[in-house]
Amino acid sequence: MAKLLAILVADRERFSYIDRIANAPSIDSVLWYLREALRDFYSLKRMLRKMVAKGPTEEKLWKWMNEIDDNKVNIFLEKLSGIEDRIELRKTVSLLCGKALALADRFMSELEKGE
Repeated sequence: MAKLLAILVADRERFSYIDRIANAPSIDSVLWYLREALRDFYSLKRMLRKMVAKGPTEEKLWKWMNEIDDNKVNIFLEKLSGIEDRIELRKTVSLLCGKALALADRFMSELEKGE
C-alpha cells in the first residue's frame, strides 16, 4: 500500500493522499481516503495501459504499478479494518505514510534522473 501511495505522489508530486490518511481521525476516514487513492491509482493504471507510446516517465510508473500485488493490498486493508484501538491505528497509519514518503522521494529522484 505504501508503494501505491508513493506512485501517486511521484506521478503528481502531490502529497494530499498521504496528508489526509495521516491526519484521519478514525478508521472509517482512513479507509475512505485509501479507497480514493485506490480509485485514482487504478484510473492512472488504465490510462497508462491505453497509451500507445509511453515516454520514460510513463514507462517507469507502469513498471512500478505492475510490481504491486493486489492480494497484499487486500490483506493490508483487511488488517487495517480490524484495528479498533486509536493508538494502534495512529501507529499503523504513521508507519504507512512514512514508508510512502520514503518511497515517493526515491521514485521522484529516479524520475528526475531518468533512471
